[in-house]
Amino acid sequence: MAMTPPPPPPGGTPPPPPGGQPPGYPPGGAPPPGYVPFGGPAGPASRTNGFAVASLVLGIVGLLLCFTFIPWILAIIFGVIAMRQCSEDSSYTGRGMAVAGLVLGVIAAALVALIFAFGDFTYTIN
Repeated sequence: MAMTPPPPPPGGTPPPPPGGQPPGYPPGGAPPPGYVPFGGPAGPASRTNGFAVASLVLGIVGLLLCFTFIPWILAIIFGVIAMRQCSEDSSYTGRGMAVAGLVLGVIAAALVALIFAFGDFTYTIN
């Protein structure tokens, strides 16, 4: 009768297999390239840039409510700040959101310019 190894302790690492080497490992004992053991060091942490999220949200609000100036102006400003921060620090993600917020802010600004250029703001009193 063959003996089976005892179950691993709770929260611990399992014991090595009876052959001494886990399957998939090369004969030298080193793990395969790109393998990160459970609980081991992970790659660099990435985080979403808050200015990018704010730029996208304000760009959407500014496009829907383009007659209010604050949202689309802030979308443009925050988009530029977020794009600069994402290019300087590689741990930041969200460059696409920053570009989208910037573009939506510019579109809202163009709509306001068109409304002021071609809008008829004369009121007649009867």
